[in-house]
Amino acid sequence: MIRQDLETGELIEQLVIGRGTRPSPAIDEAAADAFRLLREETGLPPR
Repeated sequence: MIRQDLETGELIEQLVIGRGTRPSPAIDEAAADAFRLLREETGLPPR
């Protein structure tokens, strides 16, 4: 998700995964794809 820091107005990427979920390359890849799309939709520059 993309969240907004209420103090600064900055938009921040945040990944929230379910309890007990272990890190994996598949999660990293899915998160990167989702963040890429969200950055496009919110007008943030690509990383």
